[in-house]
Amino acid sequence: MIDPLIIVGGGQAACSCGFKLRELGYKGPILMVSAEDSLPYHRPPLSKKYLPGDIERNSLLIKPASLYQDDQIEVKLGTFVTRIDRSLRHIVLDTGEVLPYQTLVLATGARARKLPSDQGGEGSNVFTLRTLDDADKLRPHMQPEQSLLIVGGGYIGLEMAAVARKLGLKVTLIELSERLLNRVASAETAAYFKSLHESHEVEICEKTGIESVSRAGDKVVSVTLTSGKQLNVDLVIVGIGVEVNNGIAKEAGLTTGLGIEVDETGRTSDPCIYAVGDCASFKFRGQTVRIESIQNAVDQAEAVARSIVDPCARYQPYPWFWSDQYDTKLQTAGLNIGYTKVVYRKSKKRSDAASIWYFDDHRLLAVDAINEPATFMIAKSLLKAGGDLDPDHLESVDNLRTLLKV
Repeated sequence: MIDPLIIVGGGQAACSCGFKLRELGYKGPILMVSAEDSLPYHRPPLSKKYLPGDIERNSLLIKPASLYQDDQIEVKLGTFVTRIDRSLRHIVLDTGEVLPYQTLVLATGARARKLPSDQGGEGSNVFTLRTLDDADKLRPHMQPEQSLLIVGGGYIGLEMAAVARKLGLKVTLIELSERLLNRVASAETAAYFKSLHESHEVEICEKTGIESVSRAGDKVVSVTLTSGKQLNVDLVIVGIGVEVNNGIAKEAGLTTGLGIEVDETGRTSDPCIYAVGDCASFKFRGQTVRIESIQNAVDQAEAVARSIVDPCARYQPYPWFWSDQYDTKLQTAGLNIGYTKVVYRKSKKRSDAASIWYFDDHRLLAVDAINEPATFMIAKSLLKAGGDLDPDHLESVDNLRTLLKV
C-alpha cells in the first residue's frame, strides 16, 4: 500500500494544493490534516460579509464537502500535528495516532499576534480576526454605538475600522509607528487612507500605543494611551501582525527563518517535505520574503502541486493584493521592497482615484491602484514584462496604455 501525501493545514493553500494535484493526475492517496473544525474557507469575506451578517457560514467554503469525496481527498478536522519524524517519515497527531507519509506538504499558515497581558491581551472583549472561530466570537459584539478601539494601522486594522463604521460603532484606531501602513505602503498611500477613514469619523492616533488598561472582571473597560488620553471601550480589536506556525518544522530540524524556507520548487531543506502559503519563505528579487495573500497561497500551492508531479516545475511569483475599505478598492501589483522613489498619479476621471508607483531607480517594483482597476491590470503587465520604466516619463504620460508599447 502506498503511503499518502499528507497536507498539514486547512486553509486556502492546503485546499489549492490538494485539488491541483488531482487535476494534474496525481493518483496516490491524499490526506489533509487541519486544526480547524471547518473545511477550508475563504478568509477575506470574514470581516467584509460574514461579520455584518450578509452571508452565512456555508457560503464561506472554498469547496463543498462532496468535492473532497469526489476527488478522494480525505480530511481530518479539529486535529493537530504535534511532531514530524523525518527519519521514519511519519507525523504524530494530538490523538497519539501515527501516520506515515510519502510526501509532506506544510500549509500551516500563521496566527494573529496578541497583545501582552498587561495591555489587555487576555481580556474577554479583546479580539483578533483571522479565523472563522475568531469571527464567530466577535460577531455578537459588533453592535451600533459600541466604542471600539482598534490596535494597529495596517490593512487588517483599517479594514476592520471600515466594517465597524458601516455597522455604526464608534471607532478609535491607534498605530504605534509614525504613520499608518508604515511597513507595507508609501506615505502617499497611507495619507490617502488616513483621509478616507477620517472622513468616515474614525479617530486615528499615530505614534500612539497602550500605556495601561483598566478592567472590570475579565473585561477591559478603559485604556490609557501613551499620549495620556484615556478611552472608555466596549471592545478592542487587535491587528498587529502575525506569527508563523512553524513550530513543528523547527522541531523537526527544517531550516526556518522568516518562515519555513523553501526553494523555487517549494521544497524545504528535506526533499520529501514542501511548504506553501503564509508559513513559507522564499527568495524574491534576491531577498527572502514571506507573502501573506490569497493570490500567493493559491499560486504557490498550485506550483508545489506541479513540482510534486513534475520535478522540473518552478514557482515564478507575480504578487498582487487587494483591500476593500468602504467603497474604495485598493489593488496592489508587485512588492515595493527596496523602493527609492514614488510617483503619485491623480486620476483625471475620478476625484477618489489615484495610483502610486514604486521604483528603484528605473526599475518598476510595485503599483498601488486606488479605484483604478485598469491601471492595476496595466501595472501587472508591466511587471511581468520586467522592463525598465523612466519615472519622469511616467509622470508626463497621459494614457498609461502607451507604456505597454514602449
